[in-house]
Amino acid sequence: MIFKNQLSKYTQQLLLLCVLSLIYTTAEAQLNLVPNASFEVYDSCPYFISSTNYNLGINLASPWFQPNNNGNSTDYFNACDSTLNQMGIPFNYEGYQIAHTGVGYAGFSTGAITLFLPIREYLEVELADTLIAGNKYCVEYYVSHANFSDRSTDNISTYFSNNAVYGTDYLVLNYVPQINSPVGVVIDDTLIWVQVYGEYIANGGERFMTIGNFSTDSNTTLVFNNYGTHPYAYYYIDDVSVIDCTNTGIPDSNLGKDLELYPNPVKDILNIKFGNSGESNHECLLTDLAGKTIFRRTYNQESEIQINLSTCSPGIYFLTIFDGKSFVTRKVVHLF
Repeated sequence: MIFKNQLSKYTQQLLLLCVLSLIYTTAEAQLNLVPNASFEVYDSCPYFISSTNYNLGINLASPWFQPNNNGNSTDYFNACDSTLNQMGIPFNYEGYQIAHTGVGYAGFSTGAITLFLPIREYLEVELADTLIAGNKYCVEYYVSHANFSDRSTDNISTYFSNNAVYGTDYLVLNYVPQINSPVGVVIDDTLIWVQVYGEYIANGGERFMTIGNFSTDSNTTLVFNNYGTHPYAYYYIDDVSVIDCTNTGIPDSNLGKDLELYPNPVKDILNIKFGNSGESNHECLLTDLAGKTIFRRTYNQESEIQINLSTCSPGIYFLTIFDGKSFVTRKVVHLF
């Protein structure tokens, strides 16, 4: 009888742990405001057989859609496809890449020199909830350069808006993104998934998120690779998240976890501590709200640096730091 009671208590504790784990997992999932964040859910499987027989647009991964008019341009890949390795995972018409999570991801072009067009593709989604004014949101996603793409670019950025944005086929969307990868830092790794991370203080009312290259060709760094045959810069993207991290204690990315900026707001000297990531080299880029580069420098294995902002005009700036594997963007307020 004693053994039976003990077993019953153990079973109850085990069940309680399972329930708590389920509640915790559900709560964690609800924290991410991006629906279908890793592109696992689809209305129908993507496929490409011929120019007249295909079904491959990002719109298949509802509620994601393409803001440009051509709805089949931004791609959707999933392991469910088996038609000549066209839209599948890990093999597809752009190369080979295992999904960062699950069996699905999206793909888009950030630039090309062909047909006398800038060739921009974007993906957009309506968030699960409206952003709250003054709250800090942690934004993160992972990108990987495609094997068959013969060029790479910088400027893989994110724009938040109150309403859905739309544009003309393949042309640049004329908006100023709030989360930016560093100007001049080209992502060309075809093996690993590079983390893009930034923090955004919401104005309030934002409900839509759009990802792509919002810069013109003259403001985009385009590098030709010694591999690939497709005449454009092409990237896979997976695991997109927007989390209200105002009071949640959610940690930053590995790069940003120990990163300290002080004082902020700042009048003259901005101090930056890299913490445990100080052993790496860091590319630091400061831009204004229009995306103009104010300051840029590479630091070699320094644990703490200083940036003099005394000659800058008062206002809001974005500091982006790249350590070779991930990006972190922080807002800097410069006072009179």
